[in-house]
Amino acid sequence: MNSACQNLDLMTDPRPTVEPLDQLICAAVFMARCDGWVDNKEIAAIEAFFSATEDPVSIRRSIAKHLASPQPEDLLHRLFFVPENAHRMVMVRLLVAVARADGSLSESEVRWILIIGARLGIPPVVIQGQLHAHKIHHEKPDPTFAYALLGLPEDTDIISIQRRKESLQQRLQRSRMERLGPAFVEAAEGLLEDLERALSIIQRDRTEQ
Repeated sequence: MNSACQNLDLMTDPRPTVEPLDQLICAAVFMARCDGWVDNKEIAAIEAFFSATEDPVSIRRSIAKHLASPQPEDLLHRLFFVPENAHRMVMVRLLVAVARADGSLSESEVRWILIIGARLGIPPVVIQGQLHAHKIHHEKPDPTFAYALLGLPEDTDIISIQRRKESLQQRLQRSRMERLGPAFVEAAEGLLEDLERALSIIQRDRTEQ
């Protein structure tokens, strides 16, 4: 495991914030490195995440800059100053995409996604929902993953479920994301689609019961 992983719990000194896009790339590169090596598929996933919205040359340069950093723990520390909940949710979505890029999620990757998410103030159940979000797109999805994506227990009443979805939608609304950049807008739109899908699965499951 690299020094970023080993020193994560030792970092307490405040550091200045950086640009949201650079924070995202910083987090993605850390995730690619946290199991001790970097898979080319993980780097490709980072590039693909931004390919539709950002200059690819600039993204590759930023990735290379963070990969070459002699102090990855310093880069990771910037994540403690992510300003908005919506930004944090997008960051977790990117971390999961990078971790999954090589075909699976290792125990180390899941552990660090949970740790980083906790440091960002995201409840573990919501992070678990992100880890399993792809499962709600199966032909016969398990409602358990839909509840997890919304961060709610399975016995939640339908009105509370609807309110939860609306609250998350407000956090991810386009006007908030546009201030952070086009990559955030696109990622947030993907999250919103997942939320709609999750609610549809829950409603259908309750109708069939």
